[in-house]
Amino acid sequence: MTEITDKATFWQRHINDWRSSGLSQKSYCQSHQLSYPNFGYWLKRFRAHASVGDLQLLPVQISPSTVTQSNICLHLAMCRVELPVYTDTSYVRALVKALS
Repeated sequence: MTEITDKATFWQRHINDWRSSGLSQKSYCQSHQLSYPNFGYWLKRFRAHASVGDLQLLPVQISPSTVTQSNICLHLAMCRVELPVYTDTSYVRALVKALS
């Protein structure tokens, strides 16, 4: 069990570093001497195990003077949802949970 945890920690660290690197997956793997197929395997594995509980909604302040559009657009996996700017966050949280 420890070996799996160690591998997951190793790959999660590299995936986090890749996300902030600006490099393609392949370039990141080459520059860090990582197996590109293994990188892809772990990336898919982490994405598959991500749950709604891992998602966090961050508070934002929107005032009428800063609104340039009448809707908020959420891009979630394979769908796009547009909501009025002043939609209650509990509704957004329930919607994200239902869609995932």
